[in-house]
Amino acid sequence: MAVAVTVWRTGDLRRALGPVAAGALVPLAVLLLAACSSGAASVCDRSEPPAPSRVEGTPLAVEIPRAGASASPPGKGPKVVLPEDADEVMRDLVHRTAAQRTSGEVRPGTCEPDGSIGAQTVERCTVTGGGLDTTWRVYSTPLGDGLSRYDAVVVSGTLTADAVYEAARQRADKGPARCDRLPETVRVEDAGKPTKYRCQWPSSSCASDAGGWRFRWVNSYVTLSGGGGVEFVGGDDGASDE
Repeated sequence: MAVAVTVWRTGDLRRALGPVAAGALVPLAVLLLAACSSGAASVCDRSEPPAPSRVEGTPLAVEIPRAGASASPPGKGPKVVLPEDADEVMRDLVHRTAAQRTSGEVRPGTCEPDGSIGAQTVERCTVTGGGLDTTWRVYSTPLGDGLSRYDAVVVSGTLTADAVYEAARQRADKGPARCDRLPETVRVEDAGKPTKYRCQWPSSSCASDAGGWRFRWVNSYVTLSGGGGVEFVGGDDGASDE
């Protein structure tokens, strides 16, 4: 059996191959396209994974309503209580603390010296309200002419279960989310350090050999951020509930 070998060069392909070979080019192209289409059909569309119908791993106890779903009515919001003699720094700390609350009163506490770092003076200031005290560390840097600049980070505080669930919902966008069943309030003595409580969201991966997308729960631990809000840190693959 004779085997024809074609060397591709510039010029008129139909004239170079002749009428029989040129006619054979069409079924060859069809075969090549069919082979490519067959392979592409088994690969996930990476641009937009579908909503998961099944998620591997151990689901946590509380299902978080998705964004747009009906949830419990929002609270009335916090009430800021500021005496007239409250200084600018304390006023700012009270408002920043209130921004992380859903209800109750928020009022100034006290500030105590907490050492110095070079030219900076350091104070620990507490904002109180409803037993949900928040402690801030305030760094003040003199700028001259009686002016100073300050920075403040949260040292310790209290998170509410509602705030954690809402943060989990926002992180999920329109996807599913679950959390441990939290007590009404969670005290965090070291902001940024993980608590024992977790929330989880599905992580997707393309498994072309299995015929499509696969989803698995991924856990993160709840903590208090330096700004006084909810933060999720660390985590695991959700394989167990240990």
